[in-house]
Amino acid sequence: MTTTHLKSEFKNIDLVNGNVCKTFKTKQKFNHELEFLQELQHLDSVVKLIDYNEKEKKIYLEYLPYSLDKLIKNKELYYKQKIYILIQICKYIIDSHELGIAHNDLKSKNIMLDKDYELKVIDYDLASWNDNPHRDIKQFKFLAIQMLFDIDYTQSYKKYDSYVDIVPEDLADIFETNDIYAIHDILECISV
Repeated sequence: MTTTHLKSEFKNIDLVNGNVCKTFKTKQKFNHELEFLQELQHLDSVVKLIDYNEKEKKIYLEYLPYSLDKLIKNKELYYKQKIYILIQICKYIIDSHELGIAHNDLKSKNIMLDKDYELKVIDYDLASWNDNPHRDIKQFKFLAIQMLFDIDYTQSYKKYDSYVDIVPEDLADIFETNDIYAIHDILECISV
């Protein structure tokens, strides 16, 4: 087995036989990440789990050539690519939250792209189960409309409250959901 150490901000990452190998210090962290990766494998926007070694606490993932963080810093994305990536991020959030899973650490460093610029989310260390995913999705759809059209929520909620079943006091909860708040941060980074 050929092991190559990658120059990366992640100290626990190696390249093994063309796949990424992530090593965990504790069994608990290994099991946590593995649980969420296995639960989300059917989503196209999640890094593919190739294999794992429970004894060595290693998870083998598909190799992805591009980091959204580096593409943003190097200004390598065209406007249409940025829009496409943002749409993919929103779709990922909707899909994972409908399953009741919150990533909780969604940021440009945890978003990779394959050779065709298809988005793949990585790093499920902080992932958690959401006990009310449907309410979260309704809030996200409402927030997405506001962000896309720059609508002031204090005026616009009256138009949408029958659809999303939400009142102004509940809007504060939107920003407590890390994945949804992360959209703002990623949008800010990507729009530069």
